Amino acid sequence: MPDKKKHIVIITTWFPPKIGVAVNRMAAFAKYLSKEKYQISVLTTTVVKPSFIENVTVYHIPNKQLLKIPNFSNDNFMVHKLKVAWKVFVQKIQKNELEGWTKESIKKLNEIQSKKPIDIVISSFSPVACHLVALDFVKRNQDTKWIADMRDEMSMTPLIDEKTKVYYQSIEKEINKYATALTSVSEPILNDFKKALPDIPHFEEIRNGYDHELTFSNYNFNRIFTITYCGIFYGEIKPHTFFKALINYKNLKKSKFDFIIKFIGTPKNFTIPNELKRHIHFYPKMKSEEAIIEMRNADVNLLINPSSGRKGVYTGKLFDYLSVGKPILGVVDVSDVAAGMITEYRAGEIANFDNVLEIEKAIEKLHQNWCNKTKLSMDEEKVKLLHRKHQVKKLEQLIDKL
Repeated sequence: MPDKKKHIVIITTWFPPKIGVAVNRMAAFAKYLSKEKYQISVLTTTVVKPSFIENVTVYHIPNKQLLKIPNFSNDNFMVHKLKVAWKVFVQKIQKNELEGWTKESIKKLNEIQSKKPIDIVISSFSPVACHLVALDFVKRNQDTKWIADMRDEMSMTPLIDEKTKVYYQSIEKEINKYATALTSVSEPILNDFKKALPDIPHFEEIRNGYDHELTFSNYNFNRIFTITYCGIFYGEIKPHTFFKALINYKNLKKSKFDFIIKFIGTPKNFTIPNELKRHIHFYPKMKSEEAIIEMRNADVNLLINPSSGRKGVYTGKLFDYLSVGKPILGVVDVSDVAAGMITEYRAGEIANFDNVLEIEKAIEKLHQNWCNKTKLSMDEEKVKLLHRKHQVKKLEQLIDKL
C-alpha cells in the first residue's frame, strides 16, 4: 500500500545539537508536526554529534568552502571582537556566506526527491542560504509547495548595510514569485512582509515559545538578590543603561543592597563598570533544560532589547522566562510586543531601554518584592498555551491548506 503521508523537508542551519533560539524553533517544527500525517526530513549543517529526533530523518551537510564564518562560544572580549570582524569580512566578500553548503544541500535535496518525492519544503532565514536551496528546488519542481519561514525581518531589518539590503531584496522578489506561504514570529513583522511580498498566497504568524515539560513546585527566594540573563549581546543590544540604573540604585541603598548578576552563555563583548565587577558571574552555554532551571532559580530574569526602528521583536528568551513563573525585568521598547506581553501576563516590570530612571524604579520595585517575599502571580493555564507545540499546530493547519 503506497505511503500517503506528505513528505516535508525542513531546510535550516539551526538544528540540534546546536544551542539557541533559532535551533529551538526548527527543532519544534520537526518534533511536533504530526508523524501520522507527514514524513519529516531535515537538511542542516555538519556537526560532530549527529541530531536525533524520533521519526525524523536528519541530513548533516558539509560546507565545502575556504572562507567560513566562525563559531561563537563563551569567548572573551578580544576573541569575540576578532570573530565578529572575520564574520563581517567573509560576508562582505561572499553574499552567501554558506555557498559551499548551499551547493551540497541542493545536490542532497535532488537525491532525496528521487527516492521519495517532496511535497513541501520549509526553509528558514537566516542565513539566506536556506532560502536559496529551496528556491533552486521549487523552480525545477513546481508541484512542490514552499513555506518561507522568515523568523525575523530580511531586507527590512535596520541591522544590515545597504549592499546586503539590496541583495536580500533581490531574493525577496524571487520568494514573492515562487513561495506558497510565508511565516514569521510576530504580527508586526508579518504585516511588513504582506506589504513587501504581496503575491504570496498565505501568511501565518508562528510565534516562538517555550519547549520543555518541567513543572515547578517550590517558589524560591535566594539569600542574595539574583538577576539572571540568558543569551548573547550584539549590536546595540548591550546592558549599559541597565548597569547605570543598577549603580544608581546601589548607591541609593548603600549596604542594604547586595546582589548577583549571572550571565549564562553570554560572550564578554561589553564593558562592565568597576562598581559592578564583584557582583557579576559568567557561565558557559547550557543545554536548554539546564538554562530553564537557572531561570527558575533566579529572583529576576533580565530581558534587554532597545528600540531600533524594528517592531514585533519578542526575542525567544521571553517565552522561556514566562514559562518559569519568575519576575522579568524588561529593559525594552515599551511600545513593542515584548513589553505588551510582560504587561498582559503580569510577569514583571518594564522600562524604556534609554530611560535610566525608569529602569532604576523597576529594579527598586522588583527588589522590594524580593525583600517582602512577594511571589509573582501569573495565570498558569494561559502560560501553558505558549508552549511551542501549540504554535506548531498553527503551522500544521497552514500546511493542510496548501
